[in-house]
Amino acid sequence: WVLQLDKEGTLLYSTAPRWINS
Repeated sequence: WVLQLDKEGTLLYSTAPRWINS
C-alpha cells in the first residue's frame, strides 16, 4: 500500500498516523 500513498497517503498520514507506524 506504500505505493498507493501517492495522493491518498497524504491524507492517511494526517488522519491515521497510528496504524501507519505499526
